[in-house]
Amino acid sequence: MDTQNQSTASESPANESDASGDLVGTKIAETDVNPATAEIVNTQYRQQLIIALAAVRDGDFSVRLPADNGLGEIAKLFNEMVSVNEKFADEVDRVSQVVVEEGKVPKPTAIKEFKGSWVSSMDAVNATLNSLITPTIDMARVLHAVAKGDLSEKFS
Repeated sequence: MDTQNQSTASESPANESDASGDLVGTKIAETDVNPATAEIVNTQYRQQLIIALAAVRDGDFSVRLPADNGLGEIAKLFNEMVSVNEKFADEVDRVSQVVVEEGKVPKPTAIKEFKGSWVSSMDAVNATLNSLITPTIDMARVLHAVAKGDLSEKFS
């Protein structure tokens, strides 16, 4: 990026940093001296966002936008959204591993970032697993009893 044409935070209130050091403004075009340079920079920011969105669409939840890329709050919210997607995928993987290795549905963990549809989606995963595993466990219990000669056991 051309640093000679960049405004500093003291030149324009639109580029002030907040307490965390992130840029408050989301448009460099308003503070840049050279409109052509501003358009190039804004195009670069849009391109970064497009590439990151495509990566998430394709299942890459490791992608993050830098906080200082000129997108400000958009980058912050994007990163939070991707983080929740990543945690959801990790939780589904964890539950799947426990089911495969132990043959039981693990107790659901409360993930504070899950809200709205994320909670209902995780509940649906757990309910589906329960409905599939419960009959299997019941069948194993009855078969085990029959193998020991106990014909009194019944499916519940």
